[in-house]
Amino acid sequence: SLSLSFPRPGRTFWNTWISCEEDNNRGRCYEVDPHTGYTMQTKVVDQGGNYESFAYDDADPDVEARFFTTEDSADGALVRYTPHPRAFATNNSYDILTTDNGSYDFLVLNADDGTFSWSTNRADGEASARALFPNSEGIDVHNRTLNFVSKKKQSLFTLDLEAGTWISSSTVSGAFDLQPDQLGRMIGDGVLYFCEDGGSGSDIHGRDVMTGQYYTIVTGDGYDSETTGLAFSPDNMFMYVAFQ
Repeated sequence: SLSLSFPRPGRTFWNTWISCEEDNNRGRCYEVDPHTGYTMQTKVVDQGGNYESFAYDDADPDVEARFFTTEDSADGALVRYTPHPRAFATNNSYDILTTDNGSYDFLVLNADDGTFSWSTNRADGEASARALFPNSEGIDVHNRTLNFVSKKKQSLFTLDLEAGTWISSSTVSGAFDLQPDQLGRMIGDGVLYFCEDGGSGSDIHGRDVMTGQYYTIVTGDGYDSETTGLAFSPDNMFMYVAFQ
């Protein structure tokens, strides 16, 4: 029988959603338009895997946009997908992630000098993940800063996409004592939100992006599993979360 897990979807800048699939060597990522019913497998990943989260950067001066996907595996490479230029030339947004001949690069962190690079060799990305960020989960890109978490390392990684530098910090703080999972953001409030996994008592936490201070927003007392599905209403007045 087929057993799948669907982590928190990521939004595109044309207002569709990318649903990542965790299914070992068969998992893929699918684009869904809730307004039209359109559903299609995308090309944001190069092979099957345990894909977790999706984000985009449409402020790169060199290309129209790039797309990032994490993988919840011990050697799960962080994938950067760049569509072929003609994918943006059709005036059909559905073509952006489905047009052939895009390129794949894989994140390589240099622990010696705090820089990073993108390799076209998947094995390089897998080796970097195995050593420094196994089982990556939530990802967020805002103002050319990429944040993602490694649940196994209980760490937040912050990449400056302009400078090519990175730092990491522990997510363990107060009640946030289990594994970091999905990330979320309300534009303008200066907080990065975290889901939590690892057993009973999983909560929703926030981190002030200026000070690095963590605080707990929603407690999971009485629930036996992870928090997931973090989302906000369009007016940012309501937060939605599921206990899975």
